[in-house]
Amino acid sequence: MQLNSHKQHKTADRTYSNWLNKIYDNSLEQCQRNGWVKLRELPSTYSHDEALLLCQVGKDEWLAWIPDRGEAVLHADQFEVDGNW
Repeated sequence: MQLNSHKQHKTADRTYSNWLNKIYDNSLEQCQRNGWVKLRELPSTYSHDEALLLCQVGKDEWLAWIPDRGEAVLHADQFEVDGNW
Protein backbone atom coordinates (compact mmCIF):
# COMPACT_ATOMS: atom_id res chain seq x y z
CA MET A 1 0.00 0.00 0.00
CA GLN A 2 1.33 3.42 -0.94
CA LEU A 3 0.08 6.70 0.44
CA ASN A 4 -0.13 9.62 -1.89
CA SER A 5 0.46 12.40 0.63
CA HIS A 6 2.03 14.63 -2.03
CA LYS A 7 -1.37 15.09 -3.71
CA GLN A 8 -3.04 15.90 -0.39
CA HIS A 9 -0.29 18.40 0.42
CA LYS A 10 -0.79 20.17 -2.92
CA THR A 11 -4.53 20.40 -2.29
CA ALA A 12 -3.93 21.85 1.18
CA ASP A 13 -1.45 24.38 -0.24
CA ARG A 14 -3.92 25.43 -2.94
CA THR A 15 -6.73 25.82 -0.39
CA TYR A 16 -4.49 27.89 1.89
CA SER A 17 -3.34 29.99 -1.07
CA ASN A 18 -6.95 30.62 -2.14
CA TRP A 19 -7.80 31.64 1.42
CA LEU A 20 -4.86 34.07 1.57
CA ASN A 21 -5.78 35.58 -1.80
CA LYS A 22 -9.36 36.10 -0.65
CA ILE A 23 -8.23 37.82 2.57
CA TYR A 24 -5.74 39.96 0.62
CA ASP A 25 -8.32 40.99 -1.99
CA ASN A 26 -10.91 41.80 0.67
CA SER A 27 -8.46 43.96 2.61
CA LEU A 28 -7.54 45.90 -0.55
CA GLU A 29 -11.22 46.43 -1.33
CA GLN A 30 -11.57 48.07 2.08
CA CYS A 31 -8.86 50.59 1.18
CA GLN A 32 -10.41 53.87 0.26
CA ARG A 33 -9.08 57.24 -0.64
CA ASN A 34 -8.96 59.46 2.45
CA GLY A 35 -8.89 56.39 4.69
CA TRP A 36 -6.41 55.80 7.50
CA VAL A 37 -4.32 52.63 7.61
CA LYS A 38 -1.91 51.14 10.14
CA LEU A 39 1.72 50.91 8.97
CA ARG A 40 3.41 47.56 9.47
CA GLU A 41 6.86 49.18 9.39
CA LEU A 42 7.74 52.69 10.44
CA PRO A 43 9.54 54.71 7.74
CA SER A 44 11.71 56.25 10.47
CA THR A 45 12.08 56.04 14.23
CA TYR A 46 10.11 59.22 14.80
CA SER A 47 7.31 58.79 12.26
CA HIS A 48 3.71 57.96 13.07
CA ASP A 49 2.39 54.42 12.74
CA GLU A 50 -0.60 55.51 10.64
CA ALA A 51 -0.95 56.87 7.12
CA LEU A 52 -3.72 58.58 5.18
CA LEU A 53 -4.31 57.03 1.75
CA LEU A 54 -4.50 59.74 -0.89
CA CYS A 55 -4.94 57.77 -4.11
CA GLN A 56 -4.16 54.43 -5.68
CA VAL A 57 -1.18 54.62 -8.05
CA GLY A 58 -0.91 50.96 -9.04
CA LYS A 59 -2.58 47.61 -8.54
CA ASP A 60 -1.02 47.19 -5.10
CA GLU A 61 0.40 50.67 -4.46
CA TRP A 62 -1.05 53.76 -2.84
CA LEU A 63 0.15 57.31 -2.44
CA ALA A 64 -0.15 58.08 1.26
CA TRP A 65 0.55 60.93 3.64
CA ILE A 66 2.36 60.03 6.85
CA PRO A 67 2.24 62.66 9.64
CA ASP A 68 5.68 64.18 10.35
CA ARG A 69 7.05 62.36 7.27
CA GLY A 70 5.15 63.55 4.20
CA GLU A 71 4.03 61.69 1.12
CA ALA A 72 5.15 58.15 0.37
CA VAL A 73 4.18 55.37 -2.01
CA LEU A 74 3.14 52.32 0.01
CA HIS A 75 2.84 48.78 -1.28
CA ALA A 76 -0.19 46.90 0.03
CA ASP A 77 1.97 44.62 2.19
CA GLN A 78 3.34 47.66 4.08
CA PHE A 79 0.03 48.53 5.75
CA GLU A 80 -3.13 46.98 7.10
CA VAL A 81 -6.69 48.19 7.15
CA ASP A 82 -8.24 48.54 10.56
CA GLY A 83 -12.03 48.43 10.54
CA ASN A 84 -12.17 50.92 13.45
CA TRP A 85 -11.14 53.86 11.23
